[in-house]
Amino acid sequence: MKKKTLTIIMAIIIMLTGIITLTACSGRDSDLEFVLLPCETSYSVRARIIPPRWFGASPSRVRVARTVTIPNTHNGLPVTHIYGFNDQSRLRTITIPKSVIHIGDDAFAWSRNLRTINGMQGVLYIGARAFRNNSFSSFSLPPNLTSIGEQAFLQTNYWTPGTENFVLAAGGGLSEIFIPQTVSHIGDAAFAGNGNLSYIEVASNNQYFVSANGILFNIDKTRLIAFPTGRTETYYSIPGTVSQISAKAFFGSSLTSVTIPSGVMEIRNQAFNDTPLFRNSPADSFVYADRWVVGINNDLGTILSSTINFVFRDDTVGIATNSIVPNPLGHLTIPYSVRHISPAAFINVPQQLTSLAFERPASSGITQFGIYSFSDSLTAGTFKLIATSSIYVPCEDSKAEYSALINAIRERFSGFGWSHSPCVIRVRT
Repeated sequence: MKKKTLTIIMAIIIMLTGIITLTACSGRDSDLEFVLLPCETSYSVRARIIPPRWFGASPSRVRVARTVTIPNTHNGLPVTHIYGFNDQSRLRTITIPKSVIHIGDDAFAWSRNLRTINGMQGVLYIGARAFRNNSFSSFSLPPNLTSIGEQAFLQTNYWTPGTENFVLAAGGGLSEIFIPQTVSHIGDAAFAGNGNLSYIEVASNNQYFVSANGILFNIDKTRLIAFPTGRTETYYSIPGTVSQISAKAFFGSSLTSVTIPSGVMEIRNQAFNDTPLFRNSPADSFVYADRWVVGINNDLGTILSSTINFVFRDDTVGIATNSIVPNPLGHLTIPYSVRHISPAAFINVPQQLTSLAFERPASSGITQFGIYSFSDSLTAGTFKLIATSSIYVPCEDSKAEYSALINAIRERFSGFGWSHSPCVIRVRT
């Protein structure tokens, strides 16, 4: 009786499993999986998800074929969105029909062997990191494209043409880019790290972006977006109109020196990383681009285990995003010359900074102090201001000199106090 009951139970389980599998498989075409979008007027497509083999395990994706063709329609409705072909090691060629208007975030990221993309004539939106770390050397942006996400084409140089070498190639990646008239948004680092890219061209009637000798700016040249990695210049003078330098703007370039105009108020994350500016800087020191601190030349493990004391140059005018790591004593002194501290300048500091001292500022004071320069997170690996943290400023100077700093603290913390003799801003979390 027990054996018969067990057999019946097993049969029921098998039957239910079959039902579940059939339900999950509906809408699939070989390696592809189609998902009906809201409003039920079109489908998105992705590499088929494989259900977990046991309870508690994570689902995985099928390894698609070397060549994939996305159909125009599925079940009589258009296929308009693409997601979920990331980290597909076999994929070499993808054909995308005109029906597709949206390439999602990370859609083909880290598919390092992807060399050829056909079609895409209808695409309007390319998401963040959509094609980063692929292997193609040429690519034409769709004619009606409106938006390119951050890092969308970052380091598309994992294949050396004429070989089967699929490692990061210093001279590979995209060789040319033409920005159509319709593009109104380009995210940070969209084309960074492509060693063959020396010129970015923009349609003459684009109302949002402009190319100056192959270097990409916003239309009024207040933001420098991309200095192509493949350019051979070792020196560049940034135009005086620029007030912001985008993340990874000069990433991987050959620059050994640069002139940054006084109007620049913010330099974003890793703007000068992987350049000779870093490699040529003295060991255990801040890395400078002109008079801006843009990083450190030191191994992180050395910083945490040593008594290295990083000291700012007396002519420092700005501190870029994610560029500061304090010495193990938990104290930094900002020189009087500093005027601009970019948002998140301290956010990746891996230890508690207990005090921050400011030398007497000139009459202009600190004009830029990003509200995310400090993080209120108490998790390991994040810069922390806690109840005992103190910010020292010269007593004889007016609080107005530090209005940007005070406003930044007010935005990030529930309260702060001001005391005299010595003059200290105390953070209350």
